[in-house]
Amino acid sequence: MQNAEKIAALKRELREIIGSGTAHGINMVLAETKEGDLEKILLRKDELRVAVIQTITVKAREFTNRFLNEEVPSDYNYSSEYKPKSLSEQIEILKELFGDMGQANQSLLVQIETNRVSLPEGAEGWFAIPNWIKKPEIFGENYAKALYKVLNKIKLTKNGNFINFRNRKLGPEYLQPSARSVAFFRALSVEQDDPNIVIVPAQFGLLHRGRSYRRTQEMLKRKEFCLDAFSNGIMLLTHPNRLKEIENLRIVCADEYHPYGEVTQDLLQSPVFRLCTDDVVEFSVVSVDKPHERYGSSTGFII
Repeated sequence: MQNAEKIAALKRELREIIGSGTAHGINMVLAETKEGDLEKILLRKDELRVAVIQTITVKAREFTNRFLNEEVPSDYNYSSEYKPKSLSEQIEILKELFGDMGQANQSLLVQIETNRVSLPEGAEGWFAIPNWIKKPEIFGENYAKALYKVLNKIKLTKNGNFINFRNRKLGPEYLQPSARSVAFFRALSVEQDDPNIVIVPAQFGLLHRGRSYRRTQEMLKRKEFCLDAFSNGIMLLTHPNRLKEIENLRIVCADEYHPYGEVTQDLLQSPVFRLCTDDVVEFSVVSVDKPHERYGSSTGFII
C-alpha cells in the first residue's frame, strides 16, 4: 500500500511539473502573439496538440530509456516479392474492394508521384489509408466495425485462408486504439485537408524488428507513430505479398488489447498479423512486453 501511495504521489508531482511548464508556455505564447497570428495558430490546432504530445513524450523518454532488455537481434525480413505500390494503384485496389472511397489530396498525390516530395527518414513507401471515420456508410460508425470490415475483406481476398483469433472480441471493452496513433493520424488528415483517403509515409515492421511493442514506443522518433490494426489491414489488402512465406517478418499493431474485456494495464497485448502456413493469415495478439525476433511494429510518419 505504501508503494502504491508513493507511486501516486510521484505521478501527482510529475503532472504538476508538466502542467506548470505547459501553462508557462501558454502564457508566453499568449503574451507574444498578435490577434491575427492567434487565429492562424488555431486553424492548425490539431498539429499544435500533436506537437505538445511529441515534446513531452520524447523528452520524458530521453530521461528514462525504458525496457532496454525488451529487444533481441533479428534478421527476419519481408517477402522478396513485396514492394510498395504507387498510390494510384493502391487507391484503385481500395475502390475495387470497398466501392467509391472518394479521393486523396490531389495536390500532395501529384507532388509525390512526380518526386517533388521525399519520404521521411525511416519510411519505406507511401500508403493509402481510408479515413474510415468519414465513411460510416462503408466502415460503420466505430473503430471495431471498421476493423471487422477490413478483416472480413482480407478473408475474402484470401479465399477464406484467414483466421481471426479475436472474433467477437474487438469491441471497445477489449480493443483501445493508441492515443498517440489516433492523434498523429488525425494530424496527417488535417495537413491534407481532411480527405477520404489519407496518404501515410510508413514502414511495414522492419525498422523495429526484434523489439517488444512497448520498447518500440520508447524508440519512436519525434514525428513517428505506430500504426493500428485497421491501417495494417488496409496495407495488407493493397500489398498481399507483404506476408507471402512463413518466414516473413510478422506485423505488430498499435492498438492496446485487453483480453478479459477490462481496460487495465495488466496482461496488456497488441494485435498482430502473421502467417501460420504459407497460405493462411492469422489475426492474433502478443504481449506488449515480449520481444521476439519474428515480430516488428509498423509505423507511420508526419510529413
